[in-house]
Amino acid sequence: MARKAWVGDYPDPNTFLDMWVTDNPQSNTNWSNAEYDRLITQASTEQDPANRMAMLRNAETLLATELPVIPIYFYTSSELAKSNIDGFAPPAQDLHPLQVLRFRSDSECSMRDATGYLLKRSLWMILTLWAVYTVSFVLMRSVPGNPFAGDRNIPPSIERQLKARYNLDAPPIKQYWDYLVGVTTRFDLGWSTRLEDYSVNQVIAEGYPVSATLAIFALVFAIILGVTAGVISAVYRRTTADVALMFAAVLGIAIPNFVLASLAILLFVFIITCEQLMRKDCRSAPSSCGMSCPARCCRSSRIWGRRLREF
Repeated sequence: MARKAWVGDYPDPNTFLDMWVTDNPQSNTNWSNAEYDRLITQASTEQDPANRMAMLRNAETLLATELPVIPIYFYTSSELAKSNIDGFAPPAQDLHPLQVLRFRSDSECSMRDATGYLLKRSLWMILTLWAVYTVSFVLMRSVPGNPFAGDRNIPPSIERQLKARYNLDAPPIKQYWDYLVGVTTRFDLGWSTRLEDYSVNQVIAEGYPVSATLAIFALVFAIILGVTAGVISAVYRRTTADVALMFAAVLGIAIPNFVLASLAILLFVFIITCEQLMRKDCRSAPSSCGMSCPARCCRSSRIWGRRLREF
């Protein structure tokens, strides 16, 4: 039989031996020993410490011999504190000094957790960008040659001017530091090596509106189409509509983007435009309505092909 209890935190040698006397209401073992009761009673009134210790030792021997309980000795201290408690320190050696605690509200805890999460993610983002920049710089400088070494023979004077413009005539450490400072302080990405007289910032600024418009349109289209398909699949589960939408979603994920882009160009540029031109020709020249679609769209296909090549 095991009993969950406590241990005495005072120097008295009794150590709760009086709990196991016959008349103690806390003794639920139904164990009774007259000699044990006599020793505990005499020890409670004995003035001589040596005699009292001998009586308690004899009583403890009886308790250990007849074994009404199995003593399980452990001495540990466990504390559980919520995250919204500030100022709590685990006590050392089971000492409990006075501590001033501060309880934060749930909203304050949420704000603190969110702030800590954002700071941690921002720090990791900075470290990741720095690592990517460092690795890219080392790899690019490890490749033999320079951006201006090609089929054309560039005069040495012009090559020196180009290297000075792109800061390639400086030592690698200076190149690394100058570009890093320019990016972090002025967001200066330097000059473009492909487009003359254009900086990388200008190239990004010219293409950003088109890319942003396309990305926003694609995002709105994906949200509307995805939410609508998800609602239909959830309402009409295990129906033909659900299976068809799931098949279309899996097919869209499985087909590469460049294949979908080619099919979209074929559909929206040649097929749909061809039908629109056919209707327009029939309205303007009814005698040409008997022509086949390839014949009608021959001219439009050449026009759109030329536009695609120009693009």
